[in-house]
Amino acid sequence: MSENPYIREGAAIGLRKLKDQHVFVPLIAQIKRAPELAEVLVYALGVLDCASEAEFLVELYVSQPHAPLLRMNLMDCFPPQTVRRIPDHNRKICLGKLNAGIQKAPNDEEAEELYRFRSLFIENTEE
Repeated sequence: MSENPYIREGAAIGLRKLKDQHVFVPLIAQIKRAPELAEVLVYALGVLDCASEAEFLVELYVSQPHAPLLRMNLMDCFPPQTVRRIPDHNRKICLGKLNAGIQKAPNDEEAEELYRFRSLFIENTEE
């Protein structure tokens, strides 16, 4: 991955435009290797099926309270059709992580952001 932020952003935009699920696993691997690049790389995930990595992406959301762009991009990763593909067991783990984050939230604003993200996993489970 390039050290140049403009190249990284351009790559993320290009990958998003491709809408190719084949880039999903390499993007997730890169985010895990270099979490400081997550804000840019998660943007490319927003058009892909992220159900298989829901737990990791929820943990990323909970662990980054001071990254509003990252959080906004993570919310894009979970449209209703993706949430419905998350197995119940994994969805419950995601909800548990979000509930724990809400309980540990240092202020009402943080708790509200976590509630808003949590609602995606509740409201979008019905057909």
